[in-house]
Amino acid sequence: MHSRTLILALIASLAMAYAPTGAEAKGKLGPLMQRISDKHGTQGDDGAEREARSWRMKLRRTSRGPLVGVILEPGAAGASYTIDEDMVVALGGTVDAVSESYMRVLVPFRHLQLLSLHPDVVRLRAPTQAKEMDAGFGPLISEAPALT
Repeated sequence: MHSRTLILALIASLAMAYAPTGAEAKGKLGPLMQRISDKHGTQGDDGAEREARSWRMKLRRTSRGPLVGVILEPGAAGASYTIDEDMVVALGGTVDAVSESYMRVLVPFRHLQLLSLHPDVVRLRAPTQAKEMDAGFGPLISEAPALT
């Protein structure tokens, strides 16, 4: 187990040293995450935080600074259990929640590009904001008729 931790730390340090820039790095980040990452590159945490808040993203304040939630979409298998959680941590993220299909991770703005190097992940995107449907019918309303 100790050797696995050492290997993950080595991979993370190599990833930071050889982190892609420009077009290479933009492939896995969704458009909103890319905008936030770009703002961080030019204006630091304050600029990235303003950008995230302008899109009504919820941020968490910690001793590491503000953390933004991202959704990790797994590769070909399409199941979140294929995403190595230790690698997420080694690349600067903190696993917040896991479903069958996705993983929600909290990450500092400065580590968005780094987290995009995770080999088990094909896309890092912003979480979809839940919307309350206030039609007055309570929990029994369905959207299915509108889709037919």
